[in-house]
Amino acid sequence: METQNNGEPGRSLTPLLNRLLVALFALLWTAFGSWLWAQEVPRSESDSLAVKSDSLLVVLPIESDTLLSDTLLIEEKEEGVDTTISYSADHIYYDVNRRMTVLTGHAAIEYKDMELTAGEIEVDWERRILTARPVADTLYLDSLKTEIDTLVLRDYPHFQQGADDFTGDEIAYNLETKIGRVKGGRTKYQDGEYYGEQFKRISEDVITVNKGTFTTCDADTPHYHFSSKRLKLIVGKRVIARPVFICFEDVPVMAAPYGIFPSQSGRTSGIIIPTFGESAGQGRFLRDMGYYWAPSQYIDILTTWDYFEKFGVLGRSTLRYEKRYIMSGSSSFYFDTQRSETTKNRNFRLETRHSQTIDPNTRLNVDGKYVTNKQFVENVGSVSDLLDQSISSNATFSKTWNNSPWSLSANAGYTQNIQNETWNASLPRIRLSHKAGDLFPAPKPPRNLRGAVAIKETRTPWYRAFKWSYNVDYQNNINYPKRPEETGLLLEPIRIDGSESRATSIYGEDSTKVFRKDGLAHSGSFSANAKLFRYFNLNPSLNWDSDWVRSTVHYVQEDRDLVRDDEEGLFTRTTFNLGTSVNTKLYGMARHPLGIGASFRHTMTPSVGFRYRPDFSDEKWGYYETVEMSDGRSYTYDRFEASETASNIGGTPRGLSESLSFGLGHLFQMKTGSEENENEKKFDLLNVSMNSGLDLKRDSLKWDDLRMTFRSGIPGKLIGPFESLSFDVGTTHSWYAHNESNGKVNTFFFDSEGGSWFSPLELTNMNTNVGISLRPETIGALFEFGGAPEEELPDSLLLDEQTSLEDEQGDIPFDPALTPEHSVRNIPPAPQAKKGQGPTQLYQMPLDIDLSFHQTRDFLRGTSASNRLSSTMRFELTPRWKSSMNFTFDLDEKKTSNASVTVTRDLHCWEASFQWSPLGFRPGYFLRIGLRSPQLKDVKIERHRGGNIGGFY
Repeated sequence: METQNNGEPGRSLTPLLNRLLVALFALLWTAFGSWLWAQEVPRSESDSLAVKSDSLLVVLPIESDTLLSDTLLIEEKEEGVDTTISYSADHIYYDVNRRMTVLTGHAAIEYKDMELTAGEIEVDWERRILTARPVADTLYLDSLKTEIDTLVLRDYPHFQQGADDFTGDEIAYNLETKIGRVKGGRTKYQDGEYYGEQFKRISEDVITVNKGTFTTCDADTPHYHFSSKRLKLIVGKRVIARPVFICFEDVPVMAAPYGIFPSQSGRTSGIIIPTFGESAGQGRFLRDMGYYWAPSQYIDILTTWDYFEKFGVLGRSTLRYEKRYIMSGSSSFYFDTQRSETTKNRNFRLETRHSQTIDPNTRLNVDGKYVTNKQFVENVGSVSDLLDQSISSNATFSKTWNNSPWSLSANAGYTQNIQNETWNASLPRIRLSHKAGDLFPAPKPPRNLRGAVAIKETRTPWYRAFKWSYNVDYQNNINYPKRPEETGLLLEPIRIDGSESRATSIYGEDSTKVFRKDGLAHSGSFSANAKLFRYFNLNPSLNWDSDWVRSTVHYVQEDRDLVRDDEEGLFTRTTFNLGTSVNTKLYGMARHPLGIGASFRHTMTPSVGFRYRPDFSDEKWGYYETVEMSDGRSYTYDRFEASETASNIGGTPRGLSESLSFGLGHLFQMKTGSEENENEKKFDLLNVSMNSGLDLKRDSLKWDDLRMTFRSGIPGKLIGPFESLSFDVGTTHSWYAHNESNGKVNTFFFDSEGGSWFSPLELTNMNTNVGISLRPETIGALFEFGGAPEEELPDSLLLDEQTSLEDEQGDIPFDPALTPEHSVRNIPPAPQAKKGQGPTQLYQMPLDIDLSFHQTRDFLRGTSASNRLSSTMRFELTPRWKSSMNFTFDLDEKKTSNASVTVTRDLHCWEASFQWSPLGFRPGYFLRIGLRSPQLKDVKIERHRGGNIGGFY
């Protein structure tokens, strides 16, 4: 529906509907507050204290038969009172006729869990009423007490019963009805303090307050408070005020017909207070309107929704549950309804997680996710969702047995790529495993004889060193790759060198087919660990795999091409490899070398290994098949090709292999302090590893690349402000030279142009990660200026000692209320900054800096996959101003790729924060000023711009 205004195009009624929505919400909120106010008020006691007001203010004259000067503790059992009353005081006065007792001077009464203390307590045994008041005291101007200075009140009444704790000018309490009243009272509950002219307890759980205030500020003069003519405290649930004013100091700035504040500790069911606001990207909005429901201690449900004027509605609901030692989990549902001038979309996302311990040896874990399309992730998802571009779901059942090496697991998994809309699933995957155990186990005691013990071996036999392990893994893969199925091969013409022809796959036209592959994989190993000549570790091993599949790849000749015609049935493939390795350790020690106050240890671990694997492409194994064409061309292919089998099978290894492997590890360790002084510290200074290999059966390029890693993590203080250095560098070196297309040639690098005897290897790749932290006490300490320690200050900057002794009388703190002539004489002169330094106080700010550098570089192509510098800086402008900055700088592009700034201000009971992201995935800012109290976190002011619906809010 549209209307016309001065001939202009029709305007939408959306603003009018928004105003009606806000008005309807205010009306519902007022009605809800009225309903809450009427709840939990006993009709018979809501307007009465069960005693007359004037009777509580009667002052009993001292006409007692007894005057006791010492403090007494007396226990009495009155008729109508169900337990003993204990009271004590410096003086106790009795009025037998009126059945009154007056306690003065440190008076205290205990009744059940109630305790009342005051300067004076009056007990009316007839009406079962206690009345407590402070006592007057006199302050004199002289020691002889002849001239009165001030009359003051001391020992104000204090009432405590369970969670109730009150202090006031006057407290009255009825022992029978458990109803009380406090005049000029104050109490504290959780992190809030309540003040009021009169507190009236009308039931065990309900307290009303006349002209009350509430604040969470603990300053002597609160910076803010909520005031109301009438407050109702429902103990352990909520506080209701009508009307309510929020005041800064004593100035009211905002009013509402009702105010509802939660006061229940722990989880509490109730309405989630929404946030109103407006942003440039989404217009006016209403955020986080919903309800939280906690039906029991094991489960809760949170449902909220957001309304955006330009976007639509975004909703979310989360169910959580947990039973300790049995189960835990959650389910979340997100949805959005986007609208535009022409379309309206509805998308949703579902997430679930469940973990259950069926018994000590059996567990079930479920983690599932589903999203309708990528548009939902772009609008609502986090930065990690945008980078991942996929969602995964898994359900795993695992089982172990006591005193058994066997274990069982069953898994069902699903992965969806939301970018290209492909998916793959594993339905199911079942794995049975036997962990490494003795091939010839030691004898065990007989099971049928009680108290029997196993036969002890005086010497462990050599064959106890043999171990074995076994795994069987069944996997059924279903995937939708959005590509056609291969239908055949197109062979190249006969090659001049007579080598085998290459082939190009031929695909069909249907790209909607879902592929299914399954297989059963058996794997096992036999190994041993034995000592050789006392100092060497010998580790022989035999590894084998046996794979069972229900189809294999098969091609038949048709004209000049090969046509795909797979074979169906049960097919097996068994492969194996065997070998051995030898390693040892060499140690070196250096205690306090060159006068360094530390000890060093160097551990060198050389190793050498040999492994043999047959050529499984040989005809005798039957795993490869060769097709001979009529024109002389031939093509050999793997019947168990990796792309055509389940992911747990893989392709068949090809070629005879007799390989040697070499490894050398260096570990440098450092120890400081001593065990006697209890300050001993040990850490790894540097860890270096080098690995390479040689295959004796290769026709060419026999040597494998040399791979080296350098790792270090040095904690604590290093030099000056530098702390916590860590780096991880990995390099790849080639023994061979490379041609113009970066392919290896069968010529050693040191024999080629560019190589030499001192540079026999070519560096091809390097991955570098370096991190370091700077922890100077101040910014000035980082640059070594901005003021010296107090004992090193020049004489001109120190307070004159004679003036200090004659003029100062103790350490008098600075008081800005004093006039300059009264204050400056007790304050040392401020240090004078040198020219160019700026304000000295700037350099006294605490500072933390974390720097990290990452680079992945390909030296053959002269390119780097990533080359960036990242930094996080945290500093305090003042004790209450804190700031942090994060940025990532791309060293290749010479520009900042991501940056953010966060500034927080401690406002005592309030807190302000500002976040600004000028660059990155979602640039924008977010400003928030709100109360620090957890129960008043919805009292806030927010402004933001940029991002998406799930980003900058």
